[in-house]
Amino acid sequence: MKMKMKLKLELVMLVALSLLTTALVSAKCCGPKYNDNDWTHHEYTVLEIEITDVLTPSPDFYGTAPLQNGTSISCLVDSRGAFLLLRLLTIISLVVADAFSNLLYNENGTEVVGHNTGLCTLTPAVNNTGSLYDVCTIVHYFNNEADQVVLVGGLNFDAAVSPMAVVGGIGAYKGASGSCITTESGNQFLYECDFWTPNYQN
Repeated sequence: MKMKMKLKLELVMLVALSLLTTALVSAKCCGPKYNDNDWTHHEYTVLEIEITDVLTPSPDFYGTAPLQNGTSISCLVDSRGAFLLLRLLTIISLVVADAFSNLLYNENGTEVVGHNTGLCTLTPAVNNTGSLYDVCTIVHYFNNEADQVVLVGGLNFDAAVSPMAVVGGIGAYKGASGSCITTESGNQFLYECDFWTPNYQN
């Protein structure tokens, strides 16, 4: 009798320990559970046609800006693709910034859907060889600026297609997280964005 009772107790303890172990492992490895009701998926494609785009140093910002070797430059650049000038300025170790603000159109370029503002800083190539990089922060504005999406990324000058991270937003895009693919063609940039926002009310 005592042996049977002992076996029963051991069996109960074994089952309890197994259940406790399963619960601890599940909590540690899996974390909180989310479902489709906790997130909203967003996708949009917009076309930026560059009209306002100023490279600095520039007379449009500071007058005639001196370079490190004592010479000067006066320039208004209409496109981020002014590659030779940018490479020259980078070689002489001048920090080059590109400020812009343009309308955003639908994918076909037939309807204005918003606008953007951005600031990009040109960085040297890795070990001064290979491609230059444009490190950019860009904000897309929609619905009279009530809804905004913030993009950050390093664009490779030798690549027509580059990814950017969606790192935040406000309005309908509050807490946005995801990515955009940018495709450059002349003075046009196509943004194909795919991201999620949390449903804060859930």
